[in-house]
Amino acid sequence: MKRRSHIFNARGTVAALMVLAASGGMPAYGQELSTRRTAAWRPLRPEQAIHLEQAVSYAFGSHPKIRAAEARLREAQGRLTGAQTYPHNPILSGGAAAHTIGPDQSRPDLNFVLGQEIEIAAQRGDRISASQRELAAQRAKLLRTKRLLAANVHVAFIAGLETRELLDVALRDVVLTRRLYELAQRRLERGGATQLDVNVAAAELGRSEARFQSAEADYGLARAFLAETIGLDPSFLPLPRGKLHVELEAPPSLKEAVQSAHGRRADLRALREQQAASRGRYELAKSEAWPNITLSALAGSEEGIPLVGGALSIPIPLFNRNQGRIQETKAGIDRSLAEHELGELSAQREVVAAHTRYQTGIRTAQRLRQLVVGTLEQNLLLLQRAFDAGKATWPEVVLIRRSLVDGQRELISAEANARQAWIALQIATGRMPVPLPKRKPKEKQ
Repeated sequence: MKRRSHIFNARGTVAALMVLAASGGMPAYGQELSTRRTAAWRPLRPEQAIHLEQAVSYAFGSHPKIRAAEARLREAQGRLTGAQTYPHNPILSGGAAAHTIGPDQSRPDLNFVLGQEIEIAAQRGDRISASQRELAAQRAKLLRTKRLLAANVHVAFIAGLETRELLDVALRDVVLTRRLYELAQRRLERGGATQLDVNVAAAELGRSEARFQSAEADYGLARAFLAETIGLDPSFLPLPRGKLHVELEAPPSLKEAVQSAHGRRADLRALREQQAASRGRYELAKSEAWPNITLSALAGSEEGIPLVGGALSIPIPLFNRNQGRIQETKAGIDRSLAEHELGELSAQREVVAAHTRYQTGIRTAQRLRQLVVGTLEQNLLLLQRAFDAGKATWPEVVLIRRSLVDGQRELISAEANARQAWIALQIATGRMPVPLPKRKPKEKQ
């Protein structure tokens, strides 16, 4: 079905089709979008009605994408802890021997050596610096994951609202076509209509019932998609609650949008941190080319004479001067630089596309809202009265009914597209709001 395909073809590229929260009006561009703290997570019940904020809260409380990103962050924190820990432990070694001094006489010889390997080229500082950059990159990636998940929930939720509204239009259309079919039959009995009129009415009723069944299936799929996006079993079909239409603000200038993307997008920030981490690993590889020295303290006895001394050892970098690691990390700098440049270009392209789409979407929705006057129920009632009074012929009734129903469908789709375009712009510019974690209650003193 074309309609169903149109609604769900965004699943593969859901980040480009983000929709804004259904509750309240849209915030003006340039203002910080308000965030709400995540409510305590509770399992959803089948057929439970939920609002958008609840859907986002449930997703952030249970979704494996968040847990995986948080685990990667903890891994980076562990690597930083390892970098901050001095890597070389002291080594204590010892030995004992029997020194023969005559027949049936011996004297024990003992020796102990305490050695410590020492880095002399600031390798530890380079390791810490690189690990700190990697940790910052993981923090940015976690924020990006949260923003995309919140946007995905918005997409699924708005798809649910859109299909719900389309189902309502299809239901009202079925009610009207059934009435018109019954009226055509009565008029045929009175001689005021032909069998062709009845046949056309029956065909229109069949088509409207088929569209209703298709709309009902689309609504069920949208609810299952919402459950899946939240992180629930698709057999749990939540009922989206809220208004599809919200007041949308005027778009920012393209220059402001591009500047916002450069400064606020978490994925670009992660690429910058990765680039800095690559430089840190390169500096570490160069410093590791310097050999570490080992200082040792010796104590023992030989032939009963106490011995105390020290030793110094240093490897000679004749063959291995860490050439491979230096070459590898230098290439890593070039790769991270290219990835950052590619990310910047991709972000600019996304901003331009989202900005253009939002401008078009908001103009289309506003224009249709001006032209599609009155509710569908009111217009269909007026149409039925005109037909009953003989002021409209049967072909006129068929054409007008189709026009009214199609106008409502197009308005609903335009409202959803405009909101999706707004969220696409929010993602492209790095302004998608995410809920803050719930604060734990303070312990009583």
